This record gives sequence, C-alpha cells and structure tokens, in this order.
Amino acid sequence: MPLNEGPFSLFFRGARIIIFSIDSAELLKFITALIIPLIDLWLLLLIPIKEEAIRISLIAGILAIFLMSVIINNPNKVIVYSTTFPGHISVGLLFIQNAFSKNPKEGTGLSVIKKLAGLAYLAFCLEMFLFYIFGTPLEWYY
Repeated sequence: MPLNEGPFSLFFRGARIIIFSIDSAELLKFITALIIPLIDLWLLLLIPIKEEAIRISLIAGILAIFLMSVIINNPNKVIVYSTTFPGHISVGLLFIQNAFSKNPKEGTGLSVIKKLAGLAYLAFCLEMFLFYIFGTPLEWYY
C-alpha cells in the first residue's frame, strides 16, 4: 500500500489542501482538525495538575481520539470527536480557571501574560463556536 493511502492519507490530503487549495471550506476544515488537538495538548502542558497520572491519561485520551480519527481518514471526525471528548472540555475549563485565578506567588508580568492567554483562549473558543454556527448551514465542514 502506498503512503498516500491508508492512515497517512489524511496528512497527505491535508498538506495538499493547505498548500494548493483555494477552497476556503476545505482549508478551514483541515486547519481546524489539526489545531484543536494541538491546542489541547499545549494547554495540558501549561496548566498545573496535582497528579501527573491525570495529565498523562488526558494526553493519552486526546492522542487516541486524534489517531482514531486519522485512521478513519476524516477531518470532520477529528473536529467532532476532539471537541466532544471530556478531556477537551476539562482542559479548557482548567486553563481558564488557572488563567484568571489569583496567585500571590506570581509576579505582575506573569499574571498579565496568563490573563492574556486566557482571553486568547476564550477568543479561540468563540471563533470555534461561530465556525460551527455559520459553518453548518454553509456546509464548510461537510
């Protein structure tokens, strides 16, 4: 089986669409499918969690959902499975709680950076919400 078939075909198709396509719906679909799991994993590394076993299990769950979607070869499944995975929701809520909580041990600069990161994440969530609201009737990710 060639590399452009099977589980790697999602990556090849995504690379072709990102590099060569002028179809904005396809471009949005593939970029969104790649960004959601990556942001979840990045946020997991930023937030403080008391037990590392919880962090590792969340990372394993996000990677499992992503790999399952890659094997299915459908970027829509990456978006749907990643956003409905409980780990995605808990990571987002933990990050927002951490970004806007007061910690007397932090300096002012770090506190401002955390609040800006929290606002950026909230803006990202709003963009994703609007993407679903407007994208569904316009068939952006079908």
